[in-house]
Amino acid sequence: MSYEKLKETFSTLYNLNHLGSIAYVDQAVMMPVGANDARSKAMGTLSKITHEMITDSTVGEQLKAAEDDDLSGWDAANLSCMKRRYEAATLLPSDFVAKQTEITMNCEHLWRQLRHENDWKQFQPALESVLELAIEEADIKAQHYGLSPYNALLDGYEEGLSTERVDTIFGTVKPFLIDLIPTVLEKQEKEFKSFDFDEVFSIEDQKSLGLEIMGHIGFDFDHGRLDVSHHPFCGGVPEDVRITTRYNTDEFGSSIMGVIHETGHAMYEQNLPKDYLDQPVGHPRGMLIHESQSLIMEMQACRSREFTSFLLPKLKERWTLKGLDTDEDLEMLYLKVKPSYIRVDADELTYPLHIMMRYEIEKKLISREMTVADIPEAWESYMQEFFGLSTKKNGDYDYADGCMQDPHWAFGGFGYFPTYSLGAMAAAQLFAKAKEENSDCLSTIANGDFIALNSWLNKNLRNLGSSKTYDEILTDATGSDLDPQYFMTHITKRYLG
Repeated sequence: MSYEKLKETFSTLYNLNHLGSIAYVDQAVMMPVGANDARSKAMGTLSKITHEMITDSTVGEQLKAAEDDDLSGWDAANLSCMKRRYEAATLLPSDFVAKQTEITMNCEHLWRQLRHENDWKQFQPALESVLELAIEEADIKAQHYGLSPYNALLDGYEEGLSTERVDTIFGTVKPFLIDLIPTVLEKQEKEFKSFDFDEVFSIEDQKSLGLEIMGHIGFDFDHGRLDVSHHPFCGGVPEDVRITTRYNTDEFGSSIMGVIHETGHAMYEQNLPKDYLDQPVGHPRGMLIHESQSLIMEMQACRSREFTSFLLPKLKERWTLKGLDTDEDLEMLYLKVKPSYIRVDADELTYPLHIMMRYEIEKKLISREMTVADIPEAWESYMQEFFGLSTKKNGDYDYADGCMQDPHWAFGGFGYFPTYSLGAMAAAQLFAKAKEENSDCLSTIANGDFIALNSWLNKNLRNLGSSKTYDEILTDATGSDLDPQYFMTHITKRYLG
């Protein structure tokens, strides 16, 4: 059967991409600086080889012939995923793919170095090269699919997602947040304690706590590990999931929540359908669904009173934390709302505004309404509008905590950012339904037991891989497609009571 031959090809591609994924993690975590040029070229070569494999004319012939194979269920869905992968790949020449891989990897490597040095001047030309290739890719795909260029990029991160859908959802949530945040700030000013911990939070203690929490959430350490990187991420493959965090000895909150966030991603990867891991249908659905899995852990489950009651003794085993004495105190610490510069450290209410400003900027970059040189000024304007903050210090921009804080544009991830906030909305929707169907999803977390929540997520989402669209997954699990009202109801209840 042609389908069986296709499965062999895609299994080989999976194995090659396995090596590429681990090489990428190594580059971000421990590769010596001087190895970057060689690694980028090697990854460019690997991407060219895999691209030539999937775009080989034989694959196209087999896909056409496989339509006559008697397929159903998972195999029929797998064939559909294969066709999508093949069609998208054939739009881009292999040399373009190799060049894009090499340039983006070099740019991301530069970002790791130059962000620390607050050096936008050297970073800008590298980012301009990445953007030009992203625009070229967007234009090619847009012409083929009959989409706008930016929609073509969005579709690559979550099939079927469009600016029309994003604009409608963000257009509902943005004014809601802008009205809500001042009310919450006023309420917390009156009711919340302030904390000033005069102690050092050692990396060793933070790491041991992170590993302990990962174990309670359900992370399989026989098939993954925790490392350190400039920017937290989840990488590798389902059989070998690598997550990272970063540590600050002045505070513990960001590293712990970073670990929880990435563990949510890892739990999705580690619970994908085992029989189809090497096939397209066994891969994650898309980044909107992926982000829902990180945020259902970080924002829904692990900022609950149940989890703070579990976490507080673990913290007190390691640190004094003077003044942090009750579950309510810890909940106050984690629910504190404060407009800030850094997206990954932002609170639940202001975080979506960080995403919305990036979304607006990258839409303009892809449409050529804005250039890379315009980013710092646009960033400053949005920070003033959304947060009342300025990224200027001593007459110049603070790029490191401004427009250079994220690696996404450096690695060519235009179209990725919206999935964070859409994922947060999906997380609220999924968690509400999980609690409705099984009250143990929340109550057992007080004992560090995530089994009930994981069982519900495995059944309704993780085990489905890419066999359904994101809207089908949400509709089947919750009774409706993506609905921001769940998110707005959740934060109103959490922050206003």
